[in-house]
Amino acid sequence: MCLDVIVSNLTSLIATHRDPDKEYPSYSWRNFPSNWRIEPQLAKELIKRLKICGEFIPSLFTTDYTMLSSFELNNLQFNSHSCSPESLKSLQITSLNVAYASGITFEEIVSNLNSETREKLTSLNITGMRIVDASDFFHLRNLSSLDISYTSATAEDLQVIVTACSHLKYLDISVTSIEDISCLLSLKDQLEGLSMHFQILPKSRVLEEMISIIVQLVELRRLEFSCTKRRKRPLLPLTDFCSSDALIHLEHFDICGNPLSFPPIAIRHFIENHPKIEFLGLAFWPGFDDALEIEEIVSQYPHIVVSSNSTKAKFIFEILSQTLSIYVLMLNCALYEY
Repeated sequence: MCLDVIVSNLTSLIATHRDPDKEYPSYSWRNFPSNWRIEPQLAKELIKRLKICGEFIPSLFTTDYTMLSSFELNNLQFNSHSCSPESLKSLQITSLNVAYASGITFEEIVSNLNSETREKLTSLNITGMRIVDASDFFHLRNLSSLDISYTSATAEDLQVIVTACSHLKYLDISVTSIEDISCLLSLKDQLEGLSMHFQILPKSRVLEEMISIIVQLVELRRLEFSCTKRRKRPLLPLTDFCSSDALIHLEHFDICGNPLSFPPIAIRHFIENHPKIEFLGLAFWPGFDDALEIEEIVSQYPHIVVSSNSTKAKFIFEILSQTLSIYVLMLNCALYEY
């Protein structure tokens, strides 16, 4: 109720300040007690609602008004008025999500972060943005978590990023043109999370090279290696991950789409050799028989959370389809005899 009132009456609750020497006006809360701060969770909810209404103003969430340091600005439309790229300078940020934000580039984001934020920023999500010059990451040396999925990032950009951000522990490079990940070996003793989702799988040779690198990332806890669409030509099973001495700390393993052509027995071997595993992503596996066998295997490990594309519903659908085919065949035979 309180947030609804604030959002509905925002214009009467804020003051606009115009400086002839500055291009854009600034904004502040009216009559805001100097010893008050908006609680972080409340501030996050208020930002979410203001974003929906197109009324979000970054300068209303500075350290003068809130203790918030993590900002979810994904899908935000930056403009030249209340929410300009320059307005980021007023924020003290340690975690920033600008996935699919419009009206701003990655270069503008970096150039408009104040020096303290550049130094303290540890988490950044720029999903969907175009990266023109990866050298800007040298201004963000303390990043430990980075999401550059669905960006224009190349293997050369990744090399620059890994060099610039030597403290990285979590990295998402899904749906990019990156195929050479050999530079990740410089992070092999610290990288704990890696996400690589493919809309279309690369060639077998590239996959094999990727896997040979990934199995050397000895500290991995979370790994996504999934795909939307496989090539028509079947791959030989790539079961390096199943070995008892590969990725021994792994807790979360997402291989939706079965990009590595695992046979069902490989899932059993993987589980047996990785006692710390807590989650398996097994959705969108081709092959009805494989799905049945995998369902049987994972049912023996109730402590593991398994993600699948409504496996039981899929089984029912397949069974009904097969039953219908039998009925159609029987009907055709009956009509033929008649």
